[in-house]
Amino acid sequence: MKKIFASTGLVFIIVLFLMIPIAKSQTKGLDLDNPIKIGYLNSFTGPAALGTAKDLPGLYLAIEEINADGGVLGRPLKLIPRDDKLNPEQALRETKDLVLNDKVFWVQGTLSSSAARAVSEYMRTQKKIFVIESAKSEKLTAEWGHRYVFRATNNAHMEAVAIASGCVKNFGPLKKIYNLSPDYEGGVSAWRTFFDAYKKLVPDAKLVGEAWPKLGTQEFTAYLTAILNSEAELLFTSFYQTDALTMLKQSIAVGLNGKIAMAGFWHGMIETVEKFNAEFYPKKTVANSVYPFWAIDTPESKIFVEKVKARQGVYPGYGACGYTFVKAMAESIKKVGSLDTEKVIDALEGAIVDSPVGKIEIRGCDHQAMWPSGVGLIGELPKWNMFATKNVILVGKEAYPTCEEIVKLRKR
Repeated sequence: MKKIFASTGLVFIIVLFLMIPIAKSQTKGLDLDNPIKIGYLNSFTGPAALGTAKDLPGLYLAIEEINADGGVLGRPLKLIPRDDKLNPEQALRETKDLVLNDKVFWVQGTLSSSAARAVSEYMRTQKKIFVIESAKSEKLTAEWGHRYVFRATNNAHMEAVAIASGCVKNFGPLKKIYNLSPDYEGGVSAWRTFFDAYKKLVPDAKLVGEAWPKLGTQEFTAYLTAILNSEAELLFTSFYQTDALTMLKQSIAVGLNGKIAMAGFWHGMIETVEKFNAEFYPKKTVANSVYPFWAIDTPESKIFVEKVKARQGVYPGYGACGYTFVKAMAESIKKVGSLDTEKVIDALEGAIVDSPVGKIEIRGCDHQAMWPSGVGLIGELPKWNMFATKNVILVGKEAYPTCEEIVKLRKR
């Protein structure tokens, strides 16, 4: 078997629950020698592995539930995971192997938007379904979208629109904005959309400074000191996971934390907030989360969180999106009664599916799941014994580009 994981403690845990065979009692009557294979790409090694540990449990839970309920067309689902190392070339190599050698029916995953685009273009040539589970560039399903690509999560455009409105609601119309974001597609896209959306709400807002550290930068002191000495009233920043935590620790060290309001793009994700405590959390910060389960008081969400926590020992992140789309794929295959890719795509377009955050539409015009973004001010949540977004507002379909706008973008 192909060696795909490094021997770190985190990855070892991931491997353990992925390699555990499903109990025979859960696959009784299924054709175990002829499973429907799902290729799964994510960053199992490196700094992004922190988030991957939150993604996999939801995906695994969906497969387990489907197989226990009779599988799909009498066959079990089988996950084949591969490490894309957050690299487009590696992602493409693994995808080709999954399609040509493992004969997967569809491929799901990717955190990097660059990796997602490489995989998307290849899957289009093969006429195979690719489901983006984490990558956020809106271009993936807008300008670069096509018949064979779907997105299970929300995108950077709608999250930026949501967080812009959250900032105005919590801080009022602050006018002097500073941007500190990583220099890559996701960072550039997030900032551009945020500032456009913010100026619609605060027309006289202006940019008073900006910096674009390279992705993976670990020294932010000079940037943060410049921001502290600027006229800025609001700092926008879109670092993710480990990079975000490093930047936030250094902001405390230079005395910036709490002095300037902050739009912490993606700082409300479970992968990040679980590291916060009374001594270390971003004050005066509006953040967003793809699945703020602590603020969703529904039986479906509670059951999902309890199952993931009980079986894998972690709280879910993007795994809620992955869980939902695997279920949607299974239902679509059952509906058409075959593994006919074109018919399955037709069944997915416009489908309304159940999810831990409620009913979700998979929009037909761009194959974008209308997944909401939870926006709130970071603070203490005593009930959960954690610091995360409070008074969360779920912003949904209204923050996405319309289908008419998608058509114009693709023509352009």
